[in-house]
Amino acid sequence: MWDKMGKAGEIMNRPIVILFRMIPVVFFLFPVFHASGQLSPRPPRWWDVELRLTVKGQYSVREADAACAGEFLYEATWSGSMEKDDADFLLYHSGSETLRWEAREKVSSGGEQKILTEKDFNDRPAFRMNYVLNESGILRFNFIVDGFPVPRSGAGEKFDLILPASKKEEGGLSPSGYDTSVAKGSNEIVFEEKMVRAGPVERAFRWEWKRYQPSSGPGAPVVLFNSHKTEVKVAITPRY
Repeated sequence: MWDKMGKAGEIMNRPIVILFRMIPVVFFLFPVFHASGQLSPRPPRWWDVELRLTVKGQYSVREADAACAGEFLYEATWSGSMEKDDADFLLYHSGSETLRWEAREKVSSGGEQKILTEKDFNDRPAFRMNYVLNESGILRFNFIVDGFPVPRSGAGEKFDLILPASKKEEGGLSPSGYDTSVAKGSNEIVFEEKMVRAGPVERAFRWEWKRYQPSSGPGAPVVLFNSHKTEVKVAITPRY
């Protein structure tokens, strides 16, 4: 009888032994959680990046016998992706689009006035995303909006309309010394890498820029003025 009970007990205990042997296997199939209780996903394969830029500005040129004043509004989007490349990131361009471009220029000379709009402009702003740089855990995006000579009317002196550019890395030279004329806010487009990895993440950046440019032309002094307000919204979404 004891032999039978022993065998029966052995049979009854067997599933228990099997169960304990399976526990480590089943345990590793569950996701890993942070101490905060949040799920810790595997590293993203890549990140989608979307940028939307809005800039509203003005410019003016004053000469001895003539004056020109212009204003403009420009909106554009850029989309792409980035992936890890050792300690840095590779940035890929997907597409860009001008959503809105409006301009108005008024010229006063000899008691007469002339008004132009964006339809009279042969040129328009052009957005260029250059690169993303990892600076010890801080991701810095670099872009520039290309301008063009203004005023569009008249045969007087012209100057390059300076449009938004992001702040360059330490030691880098901004185009036309752009960074030195940021009057309010910051044109530094940066994200913490750890926040990007944990994403999705969105940020908005705003600044004001102003500059008076002395004329280098001969004859009577020419006063050049160029200013704008900029808003840049960036969204970064991880993909697994």
